[in-house]
Amino acid sequence: MSELTRRKTLALGAAFSAWWLTGCKKKREPSPLVLAIAHAGERIPDDAAWLKGKPASVLATDLDRHLDDLYVPTARALGLDCVVAEYHRYAVDVNRAPESVDKSVVVGATAPPGSMPRGIHRVATTRGVPLLTEPISRPTHERLVKQAYEPHHQRINELSSAREGAAPGWSLLLDLHSFPSVALPWDLDPGKVRTMDIVVSDLDGKSARRDLVEMVRAAYADAGFRVTHNFPYLGSHTIRRHGRPEKRRHAIQVELNRAAYMNEKTFELAEPTWKDVRNKLATVLERLTKQGADATG
Repeated sequence: MSELTRRKTLALGAAFSAWWLTGCKKKREPSPLVLAIAHAGERIPDDAAWLKGKPASVLATDLDRHLDDLYVPTARALGLDCVVAEYHRYAVDVNRAPESVDKSVVVGATAPPGSMPRGIHRVATTRGVPLLTEPISRPTHERLVKQAYEPHHQRINELSSAREGAAPGWSLLLDLHSFPSVALPWDLDPGKVRTMDIVVSDLDGKSARRDLVEMVRAAYADAGFRVTHNFPYLGSHTIRRHGRPEKRRHAIQVELNRAAYMNEKTFELAEPTWKDVRNKLATVLERLTKQGADATG
């Protein structure tokens, strides 16, 4: 086989693979879907000096580690936009409001000390390991917000606005997270061993239209996941900020049980189950891409 023939064969094979993955026998309408992953990033900003030198096992405690590995390859193959936060959530949690700080976190804050330990700058891990032992300066806080929080939400807003201003005329943000298989003391189900695989949340109907929430719930359920709705998670800052159903801008939070795909002690992918989860999620995204193109927001 000549080099030219080989290249043509490879190109045809790649084209067929893309067609097979997306099921596109004809050009599909632009998708309203936008994906966001807030807590998979592991980069430590220079201003987050309090995290420098922390053991890797400590820094991994509350990450949604590997979530980008499960979702992003399929999202890209389907032509979906995915906004993945680059920086570590302990430094800047983009799923928390910039004002979620107290006097023990930022100098000059007005909230009482200890009232916001899991705000935009994390004071300790969920296992009780101290992280931030003294408050950071207001300028440091503002730089971190500008460096990590603002670009994340600006990009989500840009992608949502582009869909609302042209085809398809509406947007649906899927804010993707993972959760520990044993509930934390402050959760709605403290100490419980979670049997659900997926939690779909919409702030009790405030961040997305009911039929779109059901579309997302059914896609995960039909792929083989055990799904709950608004329990034990109701939704958080990102869908509260971006969900505006009355403006045809919808936002849904989707949480995945970490026990389904990783070892929660070592934080490594669990063989061979993670591949099965990845394949199920691919089925979900493919279905939602098709349904989203056919739906009206």
